[in-house]
Amino acid sequence: QIESNGIRIDMSYLNDAISRTAKSIKDKERELKESKLYFRWKSIYGQKAKLGSRPQLSRMIFGSKAQGGLGLAPPTEVTDRGNVKAEKDAFEHVDHPFVKTYFEIEKLRKVHSTYLMGILREVDSNGYLHPVFNNHLVATFRLSCSDPNFQNMPIRDPVMGEIIRRCFIPREGHHFGELDYVALEVRIAACYHKDPAMLRYIQDKTTDMHRDMAMQIYKLTLNEVNKMSRFAAKSYFVFAQFYGDYYVHCAKGLWKAIDRLNLKVGDTPMKEHLRKKGIKELGTCSPD
Repeated sequence: QIESNGIRIDMSYLNDAISRTAKSIKDKERELKESKLYFRWKSIYGQKAKLGSRPQLSRMIFGSKAQGGLGLAPPTEVTDRGNVKAEKDAFEHVDHPFVKTYFEIEKLRKVHSTYLMGILREVDSNGYLHPVFNNHLVATFRLSCSDPNFQNMPIRDPVMGEIIRRCFIPREGHHFGELDYVALEVRIAACYHKDPAMLRYIQDKTTDMHRDMAMQIYKLTLNEVNKMSRFAAKSYFVFAQFYGDYYVHCAKGLWKAIDRLNLKVGDTPMKEHLRKKGIKELGTCSPD
């Protein structure tokens, strides 16, 4: 029934969003190509210079001046062969306008090509989207979805979420609703391990596990915890630990979340807040 009924799309907004994101991508690419950094980039790579090349960007940002790079920041990770990793995470600690704009473009490309154009390709002549929900493919018996993957519309990234989710509108006289099973997996696990602290969090509605962890992790008072700092603690520590993630990965994720989610304490940037608490950097995260 869900597949047959479909989801109503605001076609006017969708077409406008496609045009606006395409224009924004071109404008930002022009901005980068007119920068001093890209002129240096072209002087090194010549005809092979490619703005979309992560390895080239990595050399420009992390490479020493002797290597033709700018040495703007030390690399956080290297490959087994000694090359600087070129994944997005490797650049998140680099505070440079070129890098920030570069990844804004990547994000907009994904919004434009993967999501907005994906919706446009699949929408029917009446303005309805009919994604396919598969209940026979996933080994855990969860549903999967395709054409397009309606279960994977971004929400954690506020920019992507705002652009994409506005495409979906309720039918006339109807409203969107949301069903949340409220920590179902946490409650099932508690039935087995019966941890008293966990049971207290589940049974006492005045408690909040994610809020408390945000307070400990980011050195916050109760009144300083906001929606995004709570979200960071929930996503990058609490659930990560539930599913057995390594503590070093959690530490890196929580630190990167500060820039990724633009975390603040009131009007104060989170890193400035942490500096006042004596935490100036991520550290080595050595398991030793």
